[in-house]
Amino acid sequence: MSDNRHFQLVGAFNSGKSTHADLLEKDGFKVVREIARMILDGNPYFLGNVAACAKAGRYEEFQWRVTELSAMAERAYRDENAVIDAGTISAWAYAGLCEKPTADMLRARIADHLSDCPPRKAIYFEPLPIKDDGLRHTDEKLQKRVAHEILACCRKFGIIVETIVSANVKDRHAQVLRRLK
Repeated sequence: MSDNRHFQLVGAFNSGKSTHADLLEKDGFKVVREIARMILDGNPYFLGNVAACAKAGRYEEFQWRVTELSAMAERAYRDENAVIDAGTISAWAYAGLCEKPTADMLRARIADHLSDCPPRKAIYFEPLPIKDDGLRHTDEKLQKRVAHEILACCRKFGIIVETIVSANVKDRHAQVLRRLK
């Protein structure tokens, strides 16, 4: 197990990570929000170049920035009992969607970071059925690929994975609380 104290909520899109980040925050946990979501939601902290690259469809540049900002947040909270919503483990999975040279460089950067600052454990959310809300990906094959890559990343870096199985929100939240010990 890592000497670091932070946890990461991981899983493919539409798996319930952010829903449970909200619940954990209400329970008094220190939660670091998903960087990519904050950017895409227009958080004023990310105005300027980061938000602009996302809006302009510059996916690879966007992934670089999300990766760097996620790594910074994880380093900042490494000694706290914080919960990181979709950090560098998720960035590893999405890096695989970039073109080959960029994907390799992103994954090398993430590997350096995870070697130095791995989470205490990853709380993995099994994918839920996709609902088209107009905000997220709706491709089930992509969802499965991202989920597979997240688990492969955890295996590669020896990160302990605690799986949250599909259930209603209340039952899933109880599973999360048990695994954050």
